[in-house]
Amino acid sequence: MQTDTIAKDQELEKLQKQTASVLEKAKAFQLDSESQFGIAVEVLSWIATQKKKFETIRIKLVKPLNDHVTMINNTMFKPFTNILAEARTIMDEKIIAWNRKQEAERLAEEARIRKEAEKLSKKTGVAVQEIIESAPVQAVQKTTGTLTITKRWTYEVEDPLMVPKEYLMVDTTKISHAVRDGMRTIRGVKIYQIEVTSTR
Repeated sequence: MQTDTIAKDQELEKLQKQTASVLEKAKAFQLDSESQFGIAVEVLSWIATQKKKFETIRIKLVKPLNDHVTMINNTMFKPFTNILAEARTIMDEKIIAWNRKQEAERLAEEARIRKEAEKLSKKTGVAVQEIIESAPVQAVQKTTGTLTITKRWTYEVEDPLMVPKEYLMVDTTKISHAVRDGMRTIRGVKIYQIEVTSTR
């Protein structure tokens, strides 16, 4: 669907012209009598109708575009990016496992050298650290090419009841549903009525 086709939608142009001046009229409207109140109700009903008409046309114009984008994403890209993501996860796990094995071997070698250095220190009187520093240590390769392995801090909630309240978030959606369903008392929450308008 071309942009110029969308711009020339006659029904949309008609709605736009009808709606263009309503804001200024609403600002200028004086509600000071019963008859004016009736007019105000009619205006609200007209506004609601206009919004529905706009939404109907918007969906008519946008849905084919959204459907086309969804088709492109789901058939031409997502299947292959999902394959890449899964392959990346598998390779990451293998590389991290290898790196842990290498690190364990390095620590074991350091422990062996320290143990030998302590024995030698007792025999020769030379300080353990001096012996360790003079001992050749085989380097362990950790990175290749552009790969870099880093460590970062993360977390896992073990007991929600123990988490300090500054790290908790109020579920406003659940509160709204509870109030709508008749709940009138929730500790720490002020529940009150407000006046709103609605049209059919």
